[in-house]
Amino acid sequence: RLPQRKELGGFLEEISRLLAKENLTTKHFQSGTPSEEELFNTLPINMRLTGSYKSLGRLLTSINKMKRFTRVQRLLLVKRLGGSDGTNGQGDADDQLEIDLQLNIYFITESQNGDEDRI
Repeated sequence: RLPQRKELGGFLEEISRLLAKENLTTKHFQSGTPSEEELFNTLPINMRLTGSYKSLGRLLTSINKMKRFTRVQRLLLVKRLGGSDGTNGQGDADDQLEIDLQLNIYFITESQNGDEDRI
């Protein structure tokens, strides 16, 4: 069953908690314009984060385990330039990344609720 949009607040709280747990810093967080399909609606959520590759991996695993159906629509990783890290430019999984992430979440409205059996 897809949730109704009014349940969006709980989802955003859970994402915020996961970001803090994984020590990912939020630089930008914005929900986009919902798009309406016949049976459901899609709401894009755009985030710009900084953190390590390992932290990002744990975040994506946690998102995958969430009860709410969530899809990673776009993921862009860029290594942050900075001071010497002692790796001679080779880098490792603890290097800091700039992360652009778009999640899509899905919901129904009251008018679509009657079509729930078809989802």
